[in-house]
Amino acid sequence: MNMTPDQLDSVYITLCETADSAGEADESEFLTRLVLLLALDVGDPEVIRRRINEARMPVAARRTG
Repeated sequence: MNMTPDQLDSVYITLCETADSAGEADESEFLTRLVLLLALDVGDPEVIRRRINEARMPVAARRTG
């Protein structure tokens, strides 16, 4: 299922607000747990690895690539 731009924006806002509320000390743990929980939904290790590598790219590279 693909999300609309508005849905993706809403998810992004929720993610940012939740990460901020976790506090600097717990933000990394929250994001790691979230990725692992979402990985269970995706279910394909290769897709997960590809997305992890995509997330490592600088934002400017993702916009042009």
